[in-house]
Parts: sequence; C-alpha cells; structure tokens
Amino acid sequence: MDRYDIVYFTGCLVGGAIGDALGYPVEFMKVDEILAEYGEDGITDFSDIKGDVHISDDTQMTLFTANGLLCAVTAGKGSGVASYIYSAYIDWLRTQRVDTDLDVESVSWLRNVDALNAQRSPGNTCLSVLSAGKHGSVGNPVNNSKGCGGIMRVSPIGLLMDDENDVAACAAGAAAITHGNPLGFVPAAAYALIINNIINTDNDLIDCVADAVRFTADTFRNMPAPAMKRFLRLMTMAIGLAADNRGKRFSVEEEAEIISRLGAGWVAEETLAIGVYCALAHQDDFAGAVSAAVNHSGDSDSTGAVTGGILGALFGIEQLPMKFVTQLELYDVITEISQDLFSATQPDAEGLVKTNTWKEKYSDHTYS
Repeated sequence: MDRYDIVYFTGCLVGGAIGDALGYPVEFMKVDEILAEYGEDGITDFSDIKGDVHISDDTQMTLFTANGLLCAVTAGKGSGVASYIYSAYIDWLRTQRVDTDLDVESVSWLRNVDALNAQRSPGNTCLSVLSAGKHGSVGNPVNNSKGCGGIMRVSPIGLLMDDENDVAACAAGAAAITHGNPLGFVPAAAYALIINNIINTDNDLIDCVADAVRFTADTFRNMPAPAMKRFLRLMTMAIGLAADNRGKRFSVEEEAEIISRLGAGWVAEETLAIGVYCALAHQDDFAGAVSAAVNHSGDSDSTGAVTGGILGALFGIEQLPMKFVTQLELYDVITEISQDLFSATQPDAEGLVKTNTWKEKYSDHTYS
C-alpha cells in the first residue's frame, strides 16, 4: 500500500493532536486519580472531557516545527533548517506571553492564529532555554535535559524529508535546540524515522519501528554508551511487551502496570517506548491505542501524541475515528499545515513556492 499521500500526512498530524488532546486533561494525574475522575475505563473519548477539548503545547510546537521547516524549504536552505526551526520556536515563545527582547525575525504565520496564543502547560525547559536566547545543537548542547519536550514536536520532519540521514540529523537537531542530553534528542530522531518509514514504505509497523531503531543506533553510535544502551534496552522492551500482549484485553490498571515498566514518559526515551508499545500492541485500534497511551501515571499528552502520530501516519485521516476528528481543536489549521508539508514534497513544489499565498506564509511572513 502506498502511504505517500496527503491522507497519511494529515493522519499523522491529526492523530498526534488527538492523542495529545485526549491526554492533556490527565497529564499530571496518577492512574487511580484518572479512574476516580472518569470511571473504570478511564478517559477514552472527548465526550469524557468536561469543558472544551484543547490541544497542549505538544501540538503547538509540532505546528511551529512544520512552519519553520517550510520556511527553510522555501528559502532553499537545506543546511540551515535548524535556524528556521529555532526562529519558529521563538515565535511560539512569543505566543506564550513571555517577555523577550530577542532580536530574532518572526517567521511563523501561526502566531496570528488566536487559539495558538494560549498557554497549555508549556514545558519549563523549552521556556527557559528559548527565553534566554540559547540555541543548542547536537554538537553544542545547551543543557543536560532529556525531557520529552524535544521528541513530541518532530513528526513533521519525518513527513517532509525523504533521506534517512537527513531525517535523523534534522530531528535530533530540532530536539537539541532545547534538550541537550543524548537521550533528549536520540529518541526524537528515532520517532521521526518511524514516521518516515511508515510514509515511505509499505512495510508492516513492526518493521518500520525496528528499522528506525537500528538506523538510529548506528547513526548515534558515538554517543555515550550508557545513554545508547538505555535507549536500546527500552526500545527492545517496548517491542517485546507489545508482541506479548497484542490482542489481549486488560483493565486500565493492568495495562498501566505494563506501561510503568517502560517508565512514565516524562523523559524522551520513555515517551517513545510507551508510544511504540501502545501503537504496536493496539495497531488495529486507534482509539484503543491512544486510550492506553494516556491512562497511566505519567506524561499522558506526550505519550498520547507519539502514539497518535505513529498510528495516524499508518491509518491516514480517513480511517481515524470521526468522534475525535470532528471535535479536535484547530483541525483546520492542522490540516492546512499538513497540506503544505505534502505540497512541498511534490514535483511542482518549485512553482508552488512562487505563488502569492505561499510567499506570504513562508517567505515574506505577512500571511494572516
């Protein structure tokens, strides 16, 4: 099956946003608190949410990553992508009402979207690094953080780029802007590669994951051995647990206990491991996968976002449950960015970037 199609690009970003939005209300809750609040099945549907359905900073920063990428493509800056993504993150920082006098050009039309000018539990590491005007990289780490704020935002890189080396380098570089520990950026590379493998091959999901893990391990083999050993151990465990438990029925408490063996998801390697486990164990059931990914004692919006991004890319937008799609905040903006990412990969992209609307969005930065 050919998954190099707009429906799978859109499915990835919408699926990630669904997992994010489902997990956001329970992000800081223990599993027993979730069950006390939402019943024995936990939170499984947007109708369970009291009040409006909201995406979190995870989807916000994913969209700004895409915006920065598209500016780089438009400028023809194959080797300067990180600087455009950094500028887009500074634009995101500005939407968070953070006072800053940083002399960084605004590149993001997303700043003009009212709903994106909302504070949705932004990560402290992202806020502190960006507000200080720092710009980390793989070779020049800005700190020793391995929080999940780097991995949750890189799926557009896996969609837009086709060369595996470029995907790994760009995703790691994007995460390393704010998260300098190898375990903060290596899992980001692996996540983007999983998305890239899904989109560019007709391989089974397990093969897409396994190939991404192998490529990541080889690419970053010179990173500190303890970090790479932990990364590989967790990924091996996640794949093994999924194989052991696929097709089995568990209570929320039972599956949360399985997930706890992989961690809580507050750090990037655990976020990826949980996302991989949930996607593989429930790979025929999007709703069941994102439900498992958020009903545990951990960083539910980020683990939900990674799970949803993986299966959204696999299923495509047309196979995602409409009960989620119709209620998703910023659906129109997410699908517009998805369309632009896909359009930028097409043979006629050179002509597209010369159109007035595209130039306003990604070159002149005047679009609103």
